This record gives sequence, C-alpha cells and structure tokens, in this order.
Amino acid sequence: MKKISSLLLSAIICTALARGQMPEVTKFFPDSVFGSASVSFTVADLITGEVICSIDPRRALAPASVNKLVSTSSALELLGSDYRFRTVTGYSGELGRNRKTLNGDIIIRGGGDPALGSPYFPDHYEDIVGRIAHSVQNAGITKIKGSVIADESIYGFNPASSRWSWGDLGNYYGAGPYGLSVFDNTVRIYFRTGERDRFPL
Repeated sequence: MKKISSLLLSAIICTALARGQMPEVTKFFPDSVFGSASVSFTVADLITGEVICSIDPRRALAPASVNKLVSTSSALELLGSDYRFRTVTGYSGELGRNRKTLNGDIIIRGGGDPALGSPYFPDHYEDIVGRIAHSVQNAGITKIKGSVIADESIYGFNPASSRWSWGDLGNYYGAGPYGLSVFDNTVRIYFRTGERDRFPL
C-alpha cells in the first residue's frame, strides 16, 4: 500500500510540474484520504533556488527510497547511461612449462557492481561463478597452485554509514557499497531440525 501511495504521489507531482500547475497540488492533500498520512516535500528551481511549491517543508520524515532519485540522477549525470561496471578476472605468478598449471593466484578484481550475481537479474548475470571459472579455463589454466583472491580495493572499507537505520542493516537491501559484492551480499542459512521425538522435554 505504501508503494502504491508513493507512486501515486510521484505521478501527481510530476504531472503537475509538466503542466505548470504545481500550486494546484496543495489543494489535493487536504483530502480525507491523506488524513493519517505524513506528507512533506519542497520543489525548487535548481538554477534560481526559488521555491515553486512546498507542503510542510520542516516536518522531519525518513526520506527512505526517495533518495534513490538523487543517487540515480547523479550516476546518470556523472557516468552516463551507457556506463557498465567491470569485474575483471586475472592472475599473478607464472604458468608452468605445460602452460596449464598456474604457480600463483587467481585475482577477481571488483569494479563496484552492486548487483553482481544477484538472483533478481538472472538473465543478465547468468551463472556468475561458472562464467569466472570458464574465463580461467579459456586461458588454458586447469590447475592452480595458489589462492583465489577477491580484490575489492576500488572502494574504502567503511560501507555502512553510522546514520543508517539499524533495522535496515539486517536486510538484503541494507548492504553497503563494496568493490566486490556477490549475491546481494547475503548468505542464506537453512535449518533442518531433527525429529520431534528425539528431543523429549
């Protein structure tokens, strides 16, 4: 219900802006359907700073997902719509005489992709672990005398702001930005309990 209401509110504001009728929006919110809602927003001209319309602008509300508009627009402006995150697989060390044995390490260098291997985009990533393995095999390497190293050094190591909600940090969408994130930075744990009669009380 919250998502539907947010989408409806966004559609109303965007439509009003497009038609140059933003002040008319203020007449919409006194409706009884918003009786138990908390509404606060401000629309301003980015060039002049002039406030075009605002409703209860000083009310303290959690911005929640509306902040995605800021990060998304910033990414589009700075990186462009064609930007693609790059996750690179390489190696250190030397190949043996047969060129199939690596005397060194496989290095997976992350490029900051926030959705690498995410189950929400299976058609895009497919089997990401399998693809990395195939890239190693395609290089002719069949044996590794070393380690597999995950390199996430493109970013720092303090991904979660101290101002984030503790309630969100426990959810999959609460994962911070890392240089190398896999499967939404989540670990699935499945419990298989024994039979009831095995643990008499």
